[in-house]
Amino acid sequence: MNSLNSSPASLPNGNGNGNGNGNASGPSSTTGGGSVDEPQATYTLQGVMQWLNRENRRFESDRNSWEIERAYLVVDLLPSFSSLLK
Repeated sequence: MNSLNSSPASLPNGNGNGNGNGNASGPSSTTGGGSVDEPQATYTLQGVMQWLNRENRRFESDRNSWEIERAYLVVDLLPSFSSLLK
C-alpha cells in the first residue's frame, strides 16, 4: 500500500489524483497487468447543494444562539451599567 492511499492528509489539493483539477487524467499505477487509477473526488450537484444547505442551517442556528446569548448578557449587564452612569 502506498502512502497516497493511506492518509487523506497526503492528498495534494484534496482531490486525490495529484493534478489539482479533479480530473481522472492523472498518473496511474499498474499492478499485475491491470491499471488502477488513483482515487479522485466525485462531487455531484445534489451533494454540493446538500452540503451548502447543511452549512447554512448550522450557521443560522449558531447565529441565533449568539443573538440569544447577547440578549441575555444585555439584560444581565444593563442594570449594572445604568447604575454606574447615575
